[in-house]
Amino acid sequence: MKKIYILLLAISYIAMASCNHNTENHNHSHENDTHAHDETAEQRQEQDHNHEQETEPTHEEGVHDHSVVQNTDESHQHEYRTQKIELQSFNEIIKTSGQIIVPPSDQIDIVASSTGKVVFAKKQASEGLNVSANEALFLISGKELIENNIDLKYQQSLVNYEKLKSDYARAQKLLANKIISEKEFQQIKAEYEKSKAEYEIISNQFSKGGTAISTPVSGFIHELFVSEGQFVEPGQKLATIIKKEKLRLRAEVSQKYAGHIKHIQSANFSPNGSDKIYATEKLNGKLLSFGQSLNTSGFYIPVVFEMDYHPELLPGSYAQVYLKGKTFKSKVVIPKSALLEEQGNYYVFVEKQHDAFEKRLVVTGADDGNFVLIQTGLNAGETIVDEGVYHVKLANMTNELPAHNHSH
Repeated sequence: MKKIYILLLAISYIAMASCNHNTENHNHSHENDTHAHDETAEQRQEQDHNHEQETEPTHEEGVHDHSVVQNTDESHQHEYRTQKIELQSFNEIIKTSGQIIVPPSDQIDIVASSTGKVVFAKKQASEGLNVSANEALFLISGKELIENNIDLKYQQSLVNYEKLKSDYARAQKLLANKIISEKEFQQIKAEYEKSKAEYEIISNQFSKGGTAISTPVSGFIHELFVSEGQFVEPGQKLATIIKKEKLRLRAEVSQKYAGHIKHIQSANFSPNGSDKIYATEKLNGKLLSFGQSLNTSGFYIPVVFEMDYHPELLPGSYAQVYLKGKTFKSKVVIPKSALLEEQGNYYVFVEKQHDAFEKRLVVTGADDGNFVLIQTGLNAGETIVDEGVYHVKLANMTNELPAHNHSH
């Protein structure tokens, strides 16, 4: 019995010792975890501090670029743009109508050189087709004609030329041997040279199937005046070719501006049906002439500019023209896109503070198609919305401003 008691006592002692050892190990592990947690917190604070340094703005507070959009992830899509008003020069504007035309030297008429039926050398010939210099456009066939038959004329001309060529060669030998006189020789020579010229004219035009009619210049077919199989006479107009070199802008100016015409040097214009504005200066244009009398069609004075050819400008089309006259300095000028029109009145949005705008009534003056003169309502140094005014208008109605055009 005593042995059993001693054995139980020993087992209890061993169990207590094992429990104390596990407790010490747990406490030691907890201390390690706490230490690791503290190190992680310190590292996180240091990382947060570094992140604050990296994301700190490098520009001055309150300064924003409202016109440049950087292609980075930090940029955001915007719906309006602002600009600061600076005084600038502006021209006196005469607003009128005009027409885009082709210089007479760049419009070439193609005419028939013989009698016969028209055959299109280019089966796809049509208005607007590009053509090259010396390219055959038509053949005029006279096979079915008794008179003025080009094929017959060619054969007769060839036979006559060959005969007189042989006579001329023989006459040269006879003259050397003094068998014929100088007068007889000169007569034979004259007949030969005449036949040669006639043959060359016909042979240059003649080809198998008829007389070839070619275009002397490169350009495009502006207008066709004949159809396949049509009978034509010499001198009859077949087509008109336009060279792609120059265009003219002819503006019609009212008589009341007669005293202002002498100051005009350039113009902006917009073809009817287009919202694009073109400038004569950018097309290497120059003032060609202005009328010094009234034309017979009305009380208008023509003002003509010549400029480089542009494929978007169609000859014959009409345009809205802004003639530029005298230059005035130190004026408040804004883009037309900055204006908001309501019931005949014009407004702009003036920035009072960042992303806060005032709707302000302005009185406008002349415009050149791109920019407009402001007579009252704005001052230099103020900032306005120059693009996206309707987005700002809608935002003001909903008290929620759209995305802004700036990047930091």
